[in-house]
Amino acid sequence: MSVRTAGVAFMAGALVATLGGLIGLGGAEFRLPILVAGFGFALRRAAHINLSVSLVTVTSAAAVRLWLGARARP
Repeated sequence: MSVRTAGVAFMAGALVATLGGLIGLGGAEFRLPILVAGFGFALRRAAHINLSVSLVTVTSAAAVRLWLGARARP
């Protein structure tokens, strides 16, 4: 990945995170069109990437919530 592509990917990720955070979504609704139109992935490949990113996000959020919940109990 070139520096230019990495910069564009970072900016696209920041945009998805900001929009998703402002309206309370995880960002998958915005990520898929950017993968297809912005980065030229085929729709099937973009859907797999999108689901993989969502799985990592949900898994890490669940792990952190379980860890914080265990610490909050007396």
